[in-house]
Amino acid sequence: MVRVMHHMANVPGALRQIRRVLNPGGVCCSVCSKHHWKSILRYAIRHQSWSPYRPEPVEFRRLEF
Repeated sequence: MVRVMHHMANVPGALRQIRRVLNPGGVCCSVCSKHHWKSILRYAIRHQSWSPYRPEPVEFRRLEF
């Protein structure tokens, strides 16, 4: 999956379902992170209130976490 997980309101639930349907030994790969250079820079210069270092998801636009 590419750029999908950040649109899910319940990431732990989505991961449970992915695990449930994967074949034994199957692999799921999703690329997305709020800990990227733009978030870190915006946080450092106080252009965003949420910290990219906190573990909980952040909804920065509707249905984008």
